[in-house]
Amino acid sequence: MKLQFKFLVPVFLLIGAFFVLFFITDHRHSEKSLEQTILTQARSLDRLIRATRLVYHSEFLASDFSVNQQTQVFLPSHTMRKISAKLAELSPDNSIRFRSITTVPVNKLAKATRQEKRALDFFTTNPQAQELFEASVKDGQLYYQYFTPTYFRDYCHACHPDSTIKDGDLNGVMGISLSAEHLRVQALQRQNYALVILASSLILCSLGTVWLFRRLIYSKLDTLKTISQRTSSGDYTEVVNVSGNDELDNLIVSMNQMSTAIAEREAEILKAHEFSSAILSNISDAVSVIDCKTSTIVAANQAFLDMHNVTYSEAIGHPCHEITRCESLDGEEGESCPGMIAAKSAQPCRKERFRTNGDTISYFDVSASPICDANHNTIQVVRVARNITENKQQEAQIRKLAYYDTLTGLPNRTLFHDRLCQALLQCERENSRGAIAFLDLDLFKSINDSYGHAAGDVLLKVVAKRLSACIRESDTVARIGGDEFLLILRDLKEHDSARILMEQLIEAIRKPITLNNEIIHTSASIGLCFYPQHGTTVDELLKCAEAKRSGRNTYFICE
Repeated sequence: MKLQFKFLVPVFLLIGAFFVLFFITDHRHSEKSLEQTILTQARSLDRLIRATRLVYHSEFLASDFSVNQQTQVFLPSHTMRKISAKLAELSPDNSIRFRSITTVPVNKLAKATRQEKRALDFFTTNPQAQELFEASVKDGQLYYQYFTPTYFRDYCHACHPDSTIKDGDLNGVMGISLSAEHLRVQALQRQNYALVILASSLILCSLGTVWLFRRLIYSKLDTLKTISQRTSSGDYTEVVNVSGNDELDNLIVSMNQMSTAIAEREAEILKAHEFSSAILSNISDAVSVIDCKTSTIVAANQAFLDMHNVTYSEAIGHPCHEITRCESLDGEEGESCPGMIAAKSAQPCRKERFRTNGDTISYFDVSASPICDANHNTIQVVRVARNITENKQQEAQIRKLAYYDTLTGLPNRTLFHDRLCQALLQCERENSRGAIAFLDLDLFKSINDSYGHAAGDVLLKVVAKRLSACIRESDTVARIGGDEFLLILRDLKEHDSARILMEQLIEAIRKPITLNNEIIHTSASIGLCFYPQHGTTVDELLKCAEAKRSGRNTYFICE
């Protein structure tokens, strides 16, 4: 609904309510005034009739006329009907009548009407009442009935010699009937005239209100609407001239100033945006901004699109995990996602993530920083990712060189030392046993000199595979240098089991090997000792196992 309707409709309703209230109040006042006028006339007429009657009666009794059937007709009480008829004849439209009714009618034909009977009953039950005033409608015209009580006096006994009636008893009622139709018509005419005047005034007032609203308010609101529409469309250049100095004019001036300020601020923001966009576009790291409520990407640079092989439209508005498809290195996806951690804790977070694509695994160093509002609530997260796959590969290569033999791929002395320490700790913790074996190839130097170093390297690789095939996955076989190998055999407790394993190792190494189309036979000597029986440190066990080697193609187990 438009503002003019919101403003004018309540105004018109208020005016209409005032009009109705005024009309109802005036109507009620007219009715009260009409009743008061009729009541005043009735009282005056009642007093006049009573005064006339008393004076006439007194003069009659003072004339020394004897009261008999011939003289009673001259008494006022006997001439009331004639006086009432003459009064009605002289009044306009027979609008005034009166009648005197006694409790014991002298004239049997003059019966009391229903209203007169009700008046007699009223004054009988209410002896203190002085008058009764009622309205009635007869033949479509409004009448008012006014009744006053009449009482017996001493002079009444001259005409009514009844010993049972006392002075002051109710004798009857004086009823006056006044027509209010002409007064009601005059009141209606006056009300209609006032209604026309009031309606005309209200119409003029309403038209003036509409004109003033459109002149002083609506036109300026329309100007404000035009400014707002131009501002929303990005047009801040045109300024509206103002001639007045009221509140709306001041608001228009403020809107003009706001448009100018917005234009200046927009230019600054555009410049800053271009600067930040240039920085983001030239950053090699993948940068994206994620909305915390929807977990969707709201901004991303070109490096992010290239890293995940998507277009800008494919990335914006889509969930971050659907685009990156990264997983946690520790396997706890929900708790280790740096974006979720930063959003919940409002603190920067950094994690390493990986993504598989077929047989290819890519590693990423991901950091997330929260963006908070004025209430310190996290609303967005800036995610920066860097591809560290090459670094991971280099670290793996360095780790392999540090802990594994480059020729055979077996653990070297350093890794063997670490695993033996772990085995000793496990043995102490679980109260278990194990063994280590020191293996040395026989005549390796002769084979190396006769067939060359390449053939010797092939021999070492074959021996490493055969040794690995003879032990369990929980065991360890390591090459510590030259033709020397060390074995960690966890949970090996019995000598019989050790002998069986040693024989398997001797038999595996003794199998012929083809080198340069020649068959070569080799063997090994093995020394085995148990832990913690023969030592609780790495050095003790190595010395024991190495010392127990003797002869060729054989083994020795410490007792």
